Order: sequence, then structure tokens, then C-alpha cells
Amino acid sequence: MSTLKLSLVGLGARVILLVINMISVILLARYLEPQGRGEYFLFQTLVSVLSVVGDFGLSQSANVFVGRNADRKQLIHAFVSKAAIILWCAMSCIGGVVLWVAGEQLLHDFPARWQWAAFAILPCMLYAGFWNNIMIGLGEISLLNGVQLVIGPVQLVLILVLVVGLSGGVASAVILYLVTMLLQCVLMLSVSSRLGLLGGNEYTEVGLSRQMLAFGLRAYPNAIATMGWMRIPVFMLNAFHGPASVGVFSVAQQLAERALMPIQAAQDAIYGKMSALSPREAIAAMNRYIRMVVSGMVASTVVAMLLAPWVVAVLFGPAYQPTVHVFWVLLIGVVCVSVSMIVSTYVLGQRGRPGLLSLLAGANACICLTASYWLIPAWAEMGAAIALALTQAVGAVVVFGLYSVISSATLRETLLLTAEDIASVLKQLGKLTWRKGAQR
Repeated sequence: MSTLKLSLVGLGARVILLVINMISVILLARYLEPQGRGEYFLFQTLVSVLSVVGDFGLSQSANVFVGRNADRKQLIHAFVSKAAIILWCAMSCIGGVVLWVAGEQLLHDFPARWQWAAFAILPCMLYAGFWNNIMIGLGEISLLNGVQLVIGPVQLVLILVLVVGLSGGVASAVILYLVTMLLQCVLMLSVSSRLGLLGGNEYTEVGLSRQMLAFGLRAYPNAIATMGWMRIPVFMLNAFHGPASVGVFSVAQQLAERALMPIQAAQDAIYGKMSALSPREAIAAMNRYIRMVVSGMVASTVVAMLLAPWVVAVLFGPAYQPTVHVFWVLLIGVVCVSVSMIVSTYVLGQRGRPGLLSLLAGANACICLTASYWLIPAWAEMGAAIALALTQAVGAVVVFGLYSVISSATLRETLLLTAEDIASVLKQLGKLTWRKGAQR
């Protein structure tokens, strides 16, 4: 299946999910208001942080190893499933002590019950991260998105019942999050059984687990640092200005992250191909991907900026009006980070250099921490947005520069969209349209 078709399959499902998720975001924002919305977003952020810290880099390892060793997929699944339980136990012990000693300092004015709820759902989140990457490595994008197409509507219905209908507040929002994540885990296990990933042989191949763990540990600092620079502004904003300010910023950040959906779909499709292509073919393909991503994201960002004031006013109401300017700043960062996301598939899948990504992400975390400490106290949400966008811009310049050196690609080859690119896209779209017409 072509990269474009894989991307479109993933993007089609993500567009549906985008609509469902945006309705959920709007309802939660309106009915929880900035204060409640900020508390709920802090809970989600804590869950994501714990998931990344507890991952140990095994998500990326599962992606790469199952892509190269599809015949050993059952062994890989068995290893990461056991790892999810072991890592959860370790995280619960260590994290519990940390929160008991310094919970108030780390999460100022954040209820302890939501902290413990985040730990309770952690094994499901760890398994979900491993499972998603196994599906990407196997090229099972439709199954990956199929699970989300079930979970999204269920979550929306629960929001309508618990938060809107019963006015349940933050407590109901957290409960429905826990319920939907448990359901997601059950669905993933069901799909795994269908694909032959469950049962059968006991895991005995020690060499494979060691290789995966070694690779994961090399990628782990990158994941930690990336999570750091993405989430540092949220925690610092809460520390200096409280949950209400986080609530306003969270709406802008989630809107900006939704703009990355096409890039995430393309990234999922590209990972497997980058691992299989020859060095020369990989560079040619990556140059084409960068050209198309830059052109597409710049055009879509301009449109999003023009529509933002109307969208926020109509959908979120006057309480979130400061979101517009924050969103504009974050969109600049989205364009930059989209380039980094695409190039990372080459660095990881083709070059096998997770350590390089870790070094770059660590530098980003330092930049974001410094910028956040400097800007957030005085500028609140706008300071957080500027700190994040600045980090993404600097990171993109460095990543792009390193890729240019490694590949010897010129700026013309990587940035200037060609007539051949457009013709290729139109040709593949034409084939897809013709096939659909023929099936009818």
C-alpha cells in the first residue's frame, strides 16, 4: 500500500475522531469552565507524563522491532504486555513516594485523589502505548484507528450523560476517562487475539527482550525530554497562575495539537517504509515528504489563523476569548514541529539513531524550561505559548540542519514543492477514486 494511501486511511479515521474529540473538548470546556477545565487537563497531563516515564522507550522499540521481525510479533507482544505490569508496579512505588513527599510542590493546588487516579489507570495507558506502536509497525493502521473510532463516540456519550446531563463536574470527567481507557484496553486485547498475538507459546527468547530493552533505553531519554518540553509550560502555568489559566491554555493547546493530525497519520505510514528502504531511496522519499509537509502545513495554518476568532467565539464562548492569540502563537510551533516529526522517522527508522533524538529533545527541554521560567510569570498563557513555540522552532531548525548534513540534501530538494510532487499526489488520488468507483 502506498504511503499516501496509508496516510489517507489514517487521516480519514482521524478526521472523524477530530470531529468527535472536538465536540468533547467543547462540551468539557463549556460545562467545566476554565477552573474545572484546568483541573481536568492537569489530570490528563499527569497521566501522559506517567505513561511516558513508565514506558522505558519500549513503545518505539516495539514499533521498530515488529516492523523488522513481523514473524516474531507474538513474542514482542508477550514481552511488552509483561513489561506493562512490571513497570506499573515500579512506577506506583516510586511515584507514590514522590507525590506523598512533594505532591503539593510539584502539583500545586491539585487534588490528591486525581493523582492516585492517574496511577490507577497507568497499566492500561502503558499497554495502549505498546499496542499502538505494534499496530504501526505491522502496518495495521485501520485496526489502530478502528479502536479509537469506538472509544471516541463512547467517551462523547458519557460526557453528554455525566458532565452535561447530570452536571457531574470534574469528578465525572475523571471517572468517564478511566472507564473509556479500561474499555480501550479490552478492545485492544480483543484485536490482539484476532491477530494471533495472544496465547500459544510462552515467551522464552531472552535475546529479543534484551535487544528491545537496549534499544528502548536508547530512545527513552528522547521520550522523557520530549514529554518535558511539551508539558513543562502546563505545570509552570499552574504553579504561577492556577488551574483557571491552565484551562484557557489547554483549549488553545488542544486545538493546536489537532492541527497535527495529518502529520501523525503520515508519520504512522512512513515509519514502516523508512525501516525497509535502501539509504538512497530513503533520502529521496524523505525529501519528498518534507516538501509536501511544509507546503501543506503552511497553507492550513494560514486558514486556521483566519478562522480562529470565529471558532473560539462561537464554540467556546467569551470566557475563552484569550485562547485566540495563544492559539495563533502555538500554530507557528505546529508548523515547525511537523518537520521534526517527519524527519524523526528517518533518524529512527532508517539510521537507527535514537540517541541523537534524545540529545536534541534534551536541548529542547532546557530551552523550554528557561523560556517558561522567564515568560510565564509575567505573561501567563501567552508566555507559555511563546515558550513552547520558541522551543519547537529552535528544535526544527536544528533537526532540519542535521538532516541536511547527514543526507547532503539541498534546501531546494527539501523545501521547494515540485510539479512532479503534485502530479504524483493527483495520480494516487485518481487511482483511489477510480478503485472506489469500480467497487461501486
